[in-house]
Amino acid sequence: MTGGHALPPDAIDPRAGDYVVRPADGGFEVLHVDDVVALTRLVALEGERRFLDEGPLRDSQPPAYEGEVFVLARAYDARFASADAAIAAIDAGSLGGARERMCVPVRDLPESSVRVHRPG
Repeated sequence: MTGGHALPPDAIDPRAGDYVVRPADGGFEVLHVDDVVALTRLVALEGERRFLDEGPLRDSQPPAYEGEVFVLARAYDARFASADAAIAAIDAGSLGGARERMCVPVRDLPESSVRVHRPG
């Protein structure tokens, strides 16, 4: 297959449904990956309440994030002392509440410090 969006060589390889455990605030936080996405810039249609994909209309510099891969994820409120404790909470179904969705560049999720957990 040609084309597509390549992951940075040192980044995780996420899938929808994965849990990502990453360092945060002196501990570890858990993200649930709702989807893996690429972004496109939208332009407003004058006088209408809708947008078009800028790609075919582009007459200026492309967005800085063009070609990047992102995870659309929800971060859980709980913090854990270790990645293993976070994974145990995932498996036990005891993560608690989650915050609003966020879009995280995969390049900010390096394999060297982030763990992917696929329960089941």
